Amino acid sequence: MPEVRPRVRSVLFDLGGTLVDERDFAGWTDQARRLYLDFDPDDLAHAYQEVLTEVDAEPPSQDRETHLLEFWRRTLSRAAQKPVTESTTVSAKVPIVTPTSEITAISETKR
Repeated sequence: MPEVRPRVRSVLFDLGGTLVDERDFAGWTDQARRLYLDFDPDDLAHAYQEVLTEVDAEPPSQDRETHLLEFWRRTLSRAAQKPVTESTTVSAKVPIVTPTSEITAISETKR
């Protein structure tokens, strides 16, 4: 009987932002400007850290994807100093990361 080979040849883990740097605030700022959200990379970095601290102190009240989208909606809203809708957050193709920065999806932005 011939040996059956598995279909999966490799698995790639992006730990610590090797492929996608979720803290590439200049890149995310450029992407946000396409959606008419104007702020400096430093504003985004500051907002990211503030929201990260807040989220770490809160128990997740939604499913993981909704929780992560809310994290980025709050971050973008704070950086832009105006309300940002969930649809804008999705359109921005923000990195879907956990508050501990584990990459769970890759944005088109970094290709």
